[in-house]
Amino acid sequence: MIKGSGDARFPWSFAGASGFVRWYSTDGFRYNVHGPHIAEEVLPETPPADPAEAVTSDDYGALRAVLDDAFAQAANGKGAERHGNGQRFEDQPIFTIAAEEGPAFLTGQAKKKITEARGMVERRQFGAAEREYLGAIVYLAARIHVLRQEKGPGA
Repeated sequence: MIKGSGDARFPWSFAGASGFVRWYSTDGFRYNVHGPHIAEEVLPETPPADPAEAVTSDDYGALRAVLDDAFAQAANGKGAERHGNGQRFEDQPIFTIAAEEGPAFLTGQAKKKITEARGMVERRQFGAAEREYLGAIVYLAARIHVLRQEKGPGA
């Protein structure tokens, strides 16, 4: 029951507060409670099991193309040539250095690449700028991977 509501329709346990009260139902679903009788389900933060199936329209084709290019650059291009050494992505220096220096290393590297790319655009070096921006995406993807590890399963 929600504390103070006197309403047995909400047999949930309290989990915390941040501008509203968050409760967990007995079946494990999360809800934000805005009043004694108003609750909205909080959707899980995890992406669908197969992100490729999440969107079936071409509305996000441009995004997919850029992300595919970032992946290709890391897996087959400069990243694989200079840093891969036949290792899995998670075992490459991008992660070992982040483990030594802290995850801010990854966001700092992304920021550095973005700064470099801006100068390249000003000099009209568009191909080089694109490669730097794609590298920034890879560093941010690595940061998201580390964040997910920090968060742990089920969090």
